[in-house]
Amino acid sequence: MFLFASNVLSQHRIFEHNSLKELESEFKGKQFLLLLWSTECPPCRDELKLIKMISTVHPNFNFVLLSTDAHEQVEEIDSILAVNQLVTTSSWLFSQKNSVKLRYAVDPDWFGELPRSYFYDEQHRRKGISGKLSKELIVNWLEM
Repeated sequence: MFLFASNVLSQHRIFEHNSLKELESEFKGKQFLLLLWSTECPPCRDELKLIKMISTVHPNFNFVLLSTDAHEQVEEIDSILAVNQLVTTSSWLFSQKNSVKLRYAVDPDWFGELPRSYFYDEQHRRKGISGKLSKELIVNWLEM
C-alpha cells in the first residue's frame, strides 16, 4: 500500500481490490461510517459538509472517506476536502476511476450509485445505504 500526498497536505491511501480489510482493521471493535463519494457528485459535496458539522459536535465520530475518483483527480479531491475542512480525515482513493472490480470489492451488491455509505457497528456488521444521508440518521446511529 502506498500513500499519495498532494500539495494541499492531505494524504490519501490508494484503494485496491484487497484494501477493504485493511481499512476495516483500523477501527477494530469500533463503530465507524464509510462514505463513498466522487468529485462529480453534487449530493456528495452536501454530505461532506454535513459530515464536517457532525464531527465538530461529536468529536469521537469515526468516519472514513473513499473517493471513487482515481488518483489523477487528487488536486480536485483535495480542493473539495479543503473547502470542507476535511484534509486531515482518513481518505482513500480508488486506484482506477469507476472500476467495477473495486466497487465489487467494497460490496458485490453495489452498482456504483453515489453517495453510498456503510454504517459499521462495533462487531463490524454493516448496513449500506445509497443516497444522501440526513443529520438525524447519523446522529441516531452515533447514539446507539
